[in-house]
Amino acid sequence: MWLWIALGTLLVAVVLFFKFQGFRRFVFLSVLAALLGIVLGPPTYVVLQEHTARTAADNREHVHYFGWQINPLSPTSAKHARVGIYDPENKVFRRLDQAQAAQVALPFVPPPGNSIWLHLWLWIFPVVYLGYWLLKRAPIVNLFGVATRRKELREALELAEAENTVWAFENVIKRGNQFRLKPKKTILAAEEGRRQVFAKYHRRLQLLEKASATAAQLITTNGQDQVQQQGHNRALAANRDFYRMLRELLNLRAASTQSGLPMDVSLAEGWYTTDTTFNNPTSHGSLSAHAHASAEEAAAYWHKSISDTVTLEQVYQAFTDQTESMAAMAERFKADNAQTAKVVAQYREFVTNYLRSQLPEANVGSAVYLATQHFNQKLFLQLASPTREGAYRRSFTKHLRDDVVHLVTSFFPEETYSDHGCELFDGSTNSSAAGLKFSIMLIPFSRRYSGEPTVGAQMVATDQYGTLLWERRLGSVSVPVDKKISGDAFGRLEAALLLKNSIQSPLSPSGKPQQVSAAQKRRLMDELNDAAKEVAKGTGEDIVLELINEALAGNAGSALQQYTGAIEADMDALYELAFEAATDMMLAGLSFLAGDD
Repeated sequence: MWLWIALGTLLVAVVLFFKFQGFRRFVFLSVLAALLGIVLGPPTYVVLQEHTARTAADNREHVHYFGWQINPLSPTSAKHARVGIYDPENKVFRRLDQAQAAQVALPFVPPPGNSIWLHLWLWIFPVVYLGYWLLKRAPIVNLFGVATRRKELREALELAEAENTVWAFENVIKRGNQFRLKPKKTILAAEEGRRQVFAKYHRRLQLLEKASATAAQLITTNGQDQVQQQGHNRALAANRDFYRMLRELLNLRAASTQSGLPMDVSLAEGWYTTDTTFNNPTSHGSLSAHAHASAEEAAAYWHKSISDTVTLEQVYQAFTDQTESMAAMAERFKADNAQTAKVVAQYREFVTNYLRSQLPEANVGSAVYLATQHFNQKLFLQLASPTREGAYRRSFTKHLRDDVVHLVTSFFPEETYSDHGCELFDGSTNSSAAGLKFSIMLIPFSRRYSGEPTVGAQMVATDQYGTLLWERRLGSVSVPVDKKISGDAFGRLEAALLLKNSIQSPLSPSGKPQQVSAAQKRRLMDELNDAAKEVAKGTGEDIVLELINEALAGNAGSALQQYTGAIEADMDALYELAFEAATDMMLAGLSFLAGDD
């Protein structure tokens, strides 16, 4: 039985030895402690030369010595020692039985030496284990290979200074902090380099802020008409605030060791209506509620400003009495989208003729426009689909945070020039900073015949105290309908387009922006950084004016044109990837987001 227990224990030990590194380490340390005990521990026995026994064998006399066999755990105790006899010729110690030991009556003599070393077997194992644990955590460990590691760290610092990016300096700092004896000079140099990179990015954003403010003044003095001037100024003001928001993000990033975007990105609940200036947004729980509210708003405005004798509902009812019900029209539109424009034109013509006998000619134009809007809302009510509504919102938010991160990092392309570079921000949550809040309110403008809305948006960013940092209002964006794409992808595509349009500058080139090569980006960043240094010194007014005038003149080589064009091209590339995925999913007969609300 004991044999089987021993074999089982041995088998378990072998399995543990090969499977667990910690157990192997324990075995090696135990063997080391045992070897130290054998070499440095108490003797196995103590021989007393004055106590001898003589025997005759082989025609000669043999001398044997009496002694004590020592218990290694209690070497100074006679109670645990055993009397024996030592043969010096054969170097063999043989224990005596109790009767023989009683006859000899040998006095106990403990082994010579320091008591601590004599009792070494009592403490050698825990000391070896503890010593290994302390050694792993002691600064002396860094002495092994420290010269090589410090040399590699200095080389990494030189590389970081050449690349001049946040990620490169943070890599040096992280590696330096792993040393037990930290290379303080190298770490301090890397921290200073990191601060300088953030200062460079701040100067660039300050230059862009100043360019937006100066451009607004130039456009004002260029004598544009009031409406166009107001539109340009709103866009430039939004751009200026956007750069200020980026600077706030830079401050939070500089104060943190985490690269997660310090911003809570969310889609506001509900669907919103606004007044004609996009102010005072009002939330509605569903698209149907939104359409009802829009129709009622149109009817109220009609009653107040157009006519208090003829109502919009009367005009609408008169048309459906002559043609067909809206439900029938909606079904026909789903089967043939081309019918929509014909029916809307037919309704507009009907309303024009109908109202000429009811209203003054001067009011007919605005009345026809309002009646057409009312007609569209009636159509939207027929096309409303709670299932598609929920799928659209899920699609819109699925990649929203990643898209915002992509937009923000596009302003700092240097971080990824190297093959090993990392974006300044990533999509992870930054738990070390109280971040900003970024919210998008969706404003439906029309419907697709599958039930999804087409939307504009109001984007709002606030700091951790609720103070407004940036606000941008956008009309609807157009997703191509000439290709078959997954219906569940419309929200994803419109989110990317809205984010791209949110930073579109009046100084940007018209049309599709051109991709900028890596070499061109480097030259462009150097030019902007040099200009930003002059602006920071207070001596760059002429440089700013030159940059803006080149942009306003349509010079494709303008640094401002190229910079904003490169960012728009990055967002276009993001949209193209999403669009390609949407068409691929459609061809595969799949959708991005399965399930209903």
